[in-house]
Amino acid sequence: MALRDIVFRPGFEVTMIHYRLYFLGPDGGFLRAEDVNVADDEAAIATARERDHAETVEVWERARLVAAVPTSKS
Repeated sequence: MALRDIVFRPGFEVTMIHYRLYFLGPDGGFLRAEDVNVADDEAAIATARERDHAETVEVWERARLVAAVPTSKS
């Protein structure tokens, strides 16, 4: 479900999904992690693309690898 598909109603909460971004260096080694709460996989991937602190940013939702996103440093 994309954010555009959600109907906003007063008094109701919008559920956000917790993702963790893992920043990997040129050798594939772990640099750091960042937690984000966004509407869906697409938003999590877009957030990862905005980061340029690493060669690659892996997007995880719990134990599920959503995407490995190369950044502008790649």
